[in-house]
Amino acid sequence: ATVLAHVGFESANESVLETLTDLAHEHYLRITKLLRVAVDREACQGSTPFPDVVEQVFHEVGIGSVLALQRFWQVRIKDYHSYMLQVSKELSEEYERLVNPEKALEDSKPLKVKEEPGSGIPFPLSEEPEAALASGDQALPIDVLGSSSERLAGGLEEGHSPHTS
Repeated sequence: ATVLAHVGFESANESVLETLTDLAHEHYLRITKLLRVAVDREACQGSTPFPDVVEQVFHEVGIGSVLALQRFWQVRIKDYHSYMLQVSKELSEEYERLVNPEKALEDSKPLKVKEEPGSGIPFPLSEEPEAALASGDQALPIDVLGSSSERLAGGLEEGHSPHTS
């Protein structure tokens, strides 16, 4: 039942569990018999073409090598477990956001920015396009004029233009 649940089946009929149990029993019997034969053969002959009797039995059964079993353990068991922990964490966080929406709103509120008062200098909106300016009049970038405190410190008074007419 645990193996079926791990693979993705939440429930199974009793007959299916009995069949699975019988198949697993036969598989383990086959592996243990092959291990017994391989150990006896190694004891009689002194050596085998495989580095280990377990490696030989895995090859005969079709599992592959011990490294294949290790890769299976890493990918299908450990990595899957890590993935499921991550999914569980994300689902728990989503559940908390759904159950406690006011807390989620507090966590996601944007930072309030303190608004500074303007410079106090009214700039009239020109209804004329810039192309209609006279050839001698040129618009200056705002950083050329500097701030109002810089203009006052530089001998310019508010309301006077730095342009010479």
